[in-house]
Formats: sequence, structure tokens, C-alpha cells
Amino acid sequence: MSSHPHHPRARRPFAAAAALLLAATAGTVTVAATSVPASAHPILASDFQQVELARGVAETGEPMSLAVLPDRSVLHTARNGTLRRTDAAGATTVIGTLPVYTHDEEGLQGVGVDPGFASNRHIYLYYAPPLSTPAGDAPATGSDFSAWQGVNRLSRFTLNADFTLNQASKVDVLDVPADRGCAATSAATSTSTPRATSTCPPATTPTRSTRPATRRSTSAPTATPGTTRSAAPATRTTCGARSCGSR
Repeated sequence: MSSHPHHPRARRPFAAAAALLLAATAGTVTVAATSVPASAHPILASDFQQVELARGVAETGEPMSLAVLPDRSVLHTARNGTLRRTDAAGATTVIGTLPVYTHDEEGLQGVGVDPGFASNRHIYLYYAPPLSTPAGDAPATGSDFSAWQGVNRLSRFTLNADFTLNQASKVDVLDVPADRGCAATSAATSTSTPRATSTCPPATTPTRSTRPATRRSTSAPTATPGTTRSAAPATRTTCGARSCGSR
């Protein structure tokens, strides 16, 4: 009967190496402490206060929109084309006036502040220029309504050092087609494409068509307050014999 000889000495180096490896590994193991989530600061009404900056027709006109400048003063528009600035102390002044078309709810609508205002002093105004649109309502019937085909316009302006509107600095950025002379609700925000809804005279079931917005200039920065650089098609609603309301 044969047997294999045992070599206990041959196993000793392996045991020693294993012990050394375990010791080395144990030296690198760390136990992560359990992190405690930071608690949110409680919102207390006493931390805030309501400050009235402007009041009444004399200081606001028919107010439409506002934008805050880096110095905490506020620009605000009135539909008749008046642009006002109210400083942080509550003093309100008229800093500019645009000629505008004001049938129904048309007029000076949105105002936006350029992200680089601190260095370029640019602002953006969205408004209905007068053009040659006739006054009053468009007729409910007819075949030629071209006289009431207008636009709402986005233009860039520069504010002077005294915060007055530099009219000579105007750069037209975007025209949005608008059929005028019927009841319409115009709107423009600092983060969306200008839009509106329209109410047309009673007629048959409306049909829809599209008329793309017209780009006037490519000099505006990519992030243009009050609009997007890629103009969404304007929507027209055809009511009976005429079309009215767009954007």
C-alpha cells in the first residue's frame, strides 16, 4: 500500500502569504459613516414683506407686463405704448413711449431684459406697430381684408445711462403676423413665443390654416427674452368670409 508523503513545510509559505494578504486587505477597509440629510431652512412669513412700488393709472397706465433689472428697479409696460421704470425706492418715471396700434387689446405688451444687460443695456419690447391699419373694427363680410393684415413685433432697444429708452437703438428682431380689427387677446412672456387667442364674429365652422412668422433679423442673442429664435408658425382662424386673429 503506497502513500503520498506529506510536506507540511511546503504549506507554510502559502499560509503566511494568505495571512499577509488578509492583513493588508484589512488595513484598507473603511466603514463609511451614515450621512444625515441637511434639513431645509423653514420658510417663515416674517422673512418676507410686501412692498408696493407703483399704484394707479398715473404710475402704471393699463399695465401689461414687467421685468426686473439688475439694480432691482422694475420696467413695466402699459398698453398705450408707455414704458415706465420704478426704482427700488418706489419712484416711478416714464422712460419711453412707442407708437402702437391699440384696437381691442393690441398695443405694447411684453418687456424682457437681456441676460447681458449689465454690459450691453439691451431690453426687448413686444408690441403692435401702427402700420397703416384702419381704425375701428374690420367689416364682418367682404373679400379683401389686406388692410387689416398687420404684425406684432419684437424689437431690441438700448437703455441710456439714465435709463431712458434710446429710440435710435431699435433693432427689429421678429414679426408675428396678426390679422387686426377683430376682438383678440394678445400675450407675450419672457420665456415663450408670443401668442394670442381670438374671438371672431359668429359664422360657420371655422377652418384653420397656417402662416409662418417672419424673421426680421439674426442679430439677436440665442436666448432672447420674450421669444425663441426659431419662430413657431402662427395660427389663423378663418371665420366665415374673413380671417381674424392670429399668433
